[in-house]
Amino acid sequence: MIKLVLLDIDDTICNSSKAYEYGLNKAYNFLKKRYPLLNKKVFLQTYTKARAQIYIELSGTASMHNRFLYFQRMFELLGLSLDPKVLDKITEVFWNNVYSHLRLSPRVKETLNTIKENNIKIGVISDLMAHVQIKKLEKLGISKYIDFIVTSEESGKEKPHPSIFLLALKKGNCLPEEAVMVGDSIERDIIGAKNVGITSVLVTKEKRKNPTPADYSITNIRELLDIIHIKGKRLSNNKIVILDLMGTVFTKGHIIKDVLLPITKRKNKDVKYKAIKEVYVKYSLGGITKDAFNKVVPRKAEEKMLNSIKLNPKAKAVMEYLKNKGVRIGVLSNLPKNWGEYLMSKFNLYSYVSTAVFSGEYHSRKPNDELYKIFMEKARVKPQNCYLVDDKLANIKEARFLSMKTIWLKREKQDIVFIPDYVITNISDMKKII
Repeated sequence: MIKLVLLDIDDTICNSSKAYEYGLNKAYNFLKKRYPLLNKKVFLQTYTKARAQIYIELSGTASMHNRFLYFQRMFELLGLSLDPKVLDKITEVFWNNVYSHLRLSPRVKETLNTIKENNIKIGVISDLMAHVQIKKLEKLGISKYIDFIVTSEESGKEKPHPSIFLLALKKGNCLPEEAVMVGDSIERDIIGAKNVGITSVLVTKEKRKNPTPADYSITNIRELLDIIHIKGKRLSNNKIVILDLMGTVFTKGHIIKDVLLPITKRKNKDVKYKAIKEVYVKYSLGGITKDAFNKVVPRKAEEKMLNSIKLNPKAKAVMEYLKNKGVRIGVLSNLPKNWGEYLMSKFNLYSYVSTAVFSGEYHSRKPNDELYKIFMEKARVKPQNCYLVDDKLANIKEARFLSMKTIWLKREKQDIVFIPDYVITNISDMKKII
């Protein structure tokens, strides 16, 4: 099963070569105004020579692609003054015109959207500098689909070196056989991917008559969907707010430490938090039966704990507000399924909630991203329309990589493991976000 699509940018999903040519022409026009004796033939020959020298001197590093260095060396070869303002300006003229003339290849955006709707991560692998490629993604209007970017500047090596591909796999948190690499270069993209066990897809302008080392060859990016066996889905365009239960909808956040442990200790003074926590996690994952759980936590203690849980009245008011606005509401909880269903029924939450997913039913707990994918599949929603609310920051980190909006209900001090989209201290603040 494919979990990660890796993309080259230049001449794979956009017209970079044409844009570079246009930018270079504008750079020549800029310099021609300052130095009227300069003709285009000399300019292009000198620029090509300067680029070749930098390529040799800085081979294998991201700096070998630095246009400022190309222009600096060109000025030196032409005997021009190394005025930093002029060097900065000609580099700016070049890149501004490159960015303005970048165009996506046909059907790229809709293909990326379909990939994201199927909860597959998308990463970019590039030999250029990070800030340049990030700017391209922004100008092309596809940055929202990209989960991460890996450049030779970051990895220290250029494609086809294994390190740049291995770093991408690490960021994507997947194995080589769970990823595909899409690029236009046989040497850099295809050979590089195959050397680490990643499925390779070569993008060409027209079908090749001769065989290539690539696992697949395509002329339109949309063909990628057939290779990774996904189809477009009819998904809801409505927003959905996905609520955690404990500490979000219900008042208690630490159900084991603050509720179950004290109740169980009344019956058994020797019981330890670690033992209850361990058996609870197994129970919540559906790994042990209720009888096995009750050997550590007596049935009456379990019942007393469940009956002690109280609904946050502000959470109920928010659900009422969202329902009246036509916003869908979901529940995604690490509670054992029978606990979750009992509490949902007890407080009549099913009258607000359209989709509920509990960890025990699927043998997976937050922050495992599989649980988020299961929820979206069950609710048939687009990731970008999901607003995940949780009082535990670690639980929502992986959701960001699936393009879901993340909302941290900050109830206590926690280690900052990532920056969520929103931070609220009161569940009522949801009304300002949605």
